[in-house]
Amino acid sequence: KKSKEAIDSKLAGANARARRRREAQAAALARDSASILAAGGNPHEVVRRREEEARRLREREEAKARLKAHALRLGARMLKEERKYQSQRAAALRAKAQAKAFLEDFSRATREARADGYMQARTAAGVAIVDPTRRLDVLHPSTHAVVKTREFGRAVGATDERVIDQVAAKHPGAEA
Repeated sequence: KKSKEAIDSKLAGANARARRRREAQAAALARDSASILAAGGNPHEVVRRREEEARRLREREEAKARLKAHALRLGARMLKEERKYQSQRAAALRAKAQAKAFLEDFSRATREARADGYMQARTAAGVAIVDPTRRLDVLHPSTHAVVKTREFGRAVGATDERVIDQVAAKHPGAEA
């Protein structure tokens, strides 16, 4: 029942506004008809021309408003599409970089560089290959490798200076 009453009140208000508008138009016609007739014109034609001009003006303003709204919607859609394109492009670039890093990570050159770095970090001379020319008859690992013994860090016995240098290189802030 409340919704019906609300609808009825809205209709009554709209009808009252329309009636007032028609009455105002009739009053304007009555006011102006004497001067229009005195000038030799047709009052109904003048009113019809004014109404047509008002209708054209109203339609022009509505068209401008529609165009403006459409331009705003189009701009918003273009911004949304641009953001989507940029995110897709960034994802594709990340995927490409990951694939490249993966391939580089398992390439022969990378594996060899890792092995060389490992050997250089653990050999006393800091070389990747200990005896490439095979001039040494016997290789003793203790003479070519730098390895921490169990006495290291316990202040027991003499510690090889090479081990101390190697540890100092790995931990630059540490003190002996």
